[in-house]
Amino acid sequence: RTLGIGIRFMSELRPIVDSLSAQGLPVWNVPDVASRDFLKTDSLSRGSHFTGLLRAAQPAIVIKDAQVVLDSLRVPKSAAEIALIRKAAAITMQGQAAAIRAIAPGKSEGIVQATAENSFRLHGADGPSYGSIVGSGPNSTSYHYRANNRTMKAGEVVVMDMGALYDAYAADVTRTAPVSGRFTPDQRRIYQVVRDAQAAAQALARPGARVAEGDSAVRHVEAEALAKIGLIESPDAMFDPPWTKDCSKKPLSCRQVFLYMAHGLGHGIGPEVHDAGGYSYSPTGRFQVGEVLTIEPGVYISTKLLDMLPDTPKNREFIARVRPVVERYNNIGIRIEDNFIITPTGVEWITPGFREASEIEALMQHGKK
Repeated sequence: RTLGIGIRFMSELRPIVDSLSAQGLPVWNVPDVASRDFLKTDSLSRGSHFTGLLRAAQPAIVIKDAQVVLDSLRVPKSAAEIALIRKAAAITMQGQAAAIRAIAPGKSEGIVQATAENSFRLHGADGPSYGSIVGSGPNSTSYHYRANNRTMKAGEVVVMDMGALYDAYAADVTRTAPVSGRFTPDQRRIYQVVRDAQAAAQALARPGARVAEGDSAVRHVEAEALAKIGLIESPDAMFDPPWTKDCSKKPLSCRQVFLYMAHGLGHGIGPEVHDAGGYSYSPTGRFQVGEVLTIEPGVYISTKLLDMLPDTPKNREFIARVRPVVERYNNIGIRIEDNFIITPTGVEWITPGFREASEIEALMQHGKK
């Protein structure tokens, strides 16, 4: 009554929809899920339950997905939205710097998390934009590790995937640092592979570019490098993965290089940390001006990757050839993630600072003074 908005009880929705659909009108549905990660698998929300009953009662009904329309509006961010994301990104980098300076052997991963999130709040953020990931040693090879309670040990690396939320807009940044303050030669070598892969994708991000180009560039860089190291048999070598049986439909997921980075290259950021756009949630397959996204390649090496493979002749040969190298690089997980805006002329990096291995080490040494 106060706002003049015509609001009705939920119980009245079904008769209205039945009446309108009887006239041949389509039903447009906006999925009511908390995160875009669950759009394709939602079966428990009230909205999906409602549409399920509707389809059962009216098999001929036309239900269209309005999420596609909504995404097309959400991908390009307005100037006001970009300003908020810039602020979230700047605060995130301050928190990441504080976290890196807090790393030391004998400390808990939780101390690093608390240091970053305290910095977020001190600099005006609403808090973290998602559950912070601080994974050291074997946990560095787990993409979405969340316990953050292990004691860090000398000689390990720690992956810190953390972002600030500012006025309901998210940033999402990952940095990887050596617990002892200096990368070992093996850690530095893998770090540079990931950094080179990110640079290749960043160079291709521009208006109108196909998102698949960046992903292909990352896989190419990693395949060439990992083949030279001996972690895969050759850049194009295949294996029998545990997650698919049809390699003709998903050839990338059957390439040996995919074993060491079995996740997407990035996503849009905005009101959701996994927002419309980017590599994983692009509605058009091409970048457009105003899109804000992450680029986040990684390489994660663990003997557990070999142990989980199906026992096939192809896999036995692969494992026999690479196991000594995997054991040498075991528990080295590296991810580098930055935030970017697609501009009319290319791409703008909005999370600058301490991205090279030497810069990470310098920041850690500064923190010890």
